[in-house]
Amino acid sequence: MISRRFQVPSAKPQAIQEVHFIKAGHRYSFRYEAGREVNLVCAILATAVDERTNLDLEDARKIMDGLGLPTTT
Repeated sequence: MISRRFQVPSAKPQAIQEVHFIKAGHRYSFRYEAGREVNLVCAILATAVDERTNLDLEDARKIMDGLGLPTTT
């Protein structure tokens, strides 16, 4: 399950966006500033290759596809 939530903090003009992914009872939440999707992709991929998590590269592709971010096949 992928969900997005948008927030605009009062102190910053940049919109903070959140992405949530749930897999096997684990909830993964990523926050990033609008326009800094590269940071989001890096965080998702770092989590996917971390052996301590059950998120894998296929899950990372699903998240990025769901957000409309480019992936290579």
